[in-house]
Amino acid sequence: MLNPSDSLNLGGLYRRHITMIRQRCRRIMGEHPMVEDIAQDVFLRYVETYGAGAPGGVAVPDEADMAGRLLYTMATNRAINALRDERRRREILDAERRDDAHAGAADLAIDVRRLLHALDPELAAVAVYYYVDGMEQDEIAEVTSLHRRTVSRRLEAFREGAKKLLAKEAR
Repeated sequence: MLNPSDSLNLGGLYRRHITMIRQRCRRIMGEHPMVEDIAQDVFLRYVETYGAGAPGGVAVPDEADMAGRLLYTMATNRAINALRDERRRREILDAERRDDAHAGAADLAIDVRRLLHALDPELAAVAVYYYVDGMEQDEIAEVTSLHRRTVSRRLEAFREGAKKLLAKEAR
């Protein structure tokens, strides 16, 4: 259980990082109505994982900026998962509904989000870092703790998967 002094540390952690979490979720999900809820959920999951019973408040493993990195990664994964979950719910409720019209940048964003839903989460996360955030492969490797070559392979696998899905939808 957290003690009263922990709430000060939690408040500081929240104020320091909640804007970044919201922006990350919004970047992946667009102006989705669930962005705020997902951002709150990311923070709560972080506190549940690293805050319970930590002396003096929320534990931040190893480095001072580790909380920001962990929250950024958690926000990325949670936003991608939320999009994927929403898609599954829509398919169950409305199996016949198909969006065939693809025009303009808004439709392109929808296509990208659809690809993120359909492909492996590890590939989707690397693709978001690369295509949405404009990060270099070396930066992605650092953020994800992967080897640069692994990042390169995942990007290639994402491209191949995207080509196959888009070709399948075009038929």
